[in-house]
Amino acid sequence: MSFAAQGVLVIGADSTVGSALLDRLKRAGTPARGTSRRLQSNANAALRLDLAAPDQADRKVYDDPPAVAVVCAAIAKVDFCRDQPEYTAGINVEGTKYVCRRLAESGCRIIFLSTNQVFDGLHPNMPPEAVPSPLSEYGRQKAEVEQFLTSISGQHAIVRLSKVLAGRPAIFERWLNDWRSSRVVEAFVDLFWAPVPLDFVVTALSALSESSHTGIFQISAKEETSYADTAYRVAESLEIDRALVRAVTMAEAGLTLYPANRHCTLDASHLERELGLSPPDLWRCIEDSLAGIGGDHLQL
Repeated sequence: MSFAAQGVLVIGADSTVGSALLDRLKRAGTPARGTSRRLQSNANAALRLDLAAPDQADRKVYDDPPAVAVVCAAIAKVDFCRDQPEYTAGINVEGTKYVCRRLAESGCRIIFLSTNQVFDGLHPNMPPEAVPSPLSEYGRQKAEVEQFLTSISGQHAIVRLSKVLAGRPAIFERWLNDWRSSRVVEAFVDLFWAPVPLDFVVTALSALSESSHTGIFQISAKEETSYADTAYRVAESLEIDRALVRAVTMAEAGLTLYPANRHCTLDASHLERELGLSPPDLWRCIEDSLAGIGGDHLQL
């Protein structure tokens, strides 16, 4: 019998990844429940759990634990983590560690969602065994929980993600709306990404929940590109005048949300070797996302 067949708890079922994962598990007939800090806004979630007060969670979270818990809940806004480090660490670090410790003590297998921001972005295709060197507060918080998980007993898997594209990405909607009105789109030349589709991430997490694999798994596109190059390539494919794209630096735009990391790709060979999932193609991911919001004839 697989781990998932004995039950999966999705912590943060109102997050983008958590909601999609819980839906996938339920459609597959897997016994699965979700948690939320505000149950009234999420029909998917059956249990209340607020990482700001994890000791006050629904008693079933700890008294009737599943075989697997996938930790999707977090404050993931990089600027908010930077501006409110103590508050966000209370949730992303202390609250998360409390929940993981309690569940691990009951024999629950933990799958923890982390980020490529645990690295400093100086090198591409970072291997999972590389020592974390975060520059952002958000990356630092995730790295601290990673280190904590390796120090406690029990089975765990860490899943580091690059940018996840889901639904109707706001950045693409904004670009297309601006171009339709002949407005210039400003895109960062010094901010890079290696996006992956939400469906691929959910497939990987579902497979991990079924398995007994442990260790660090990484998910990112094989390639990386700047937001400016993305905008130029999308505009060209849609036959948009190149003059309607303006490449700017984050400093020119007055933004300091992210460190100016040159690289963001992760070595996903462990994922491919253990689960048979090849890293997704960067431009196919972008193409599919745009097709759903009006870029129907796009071919990158």
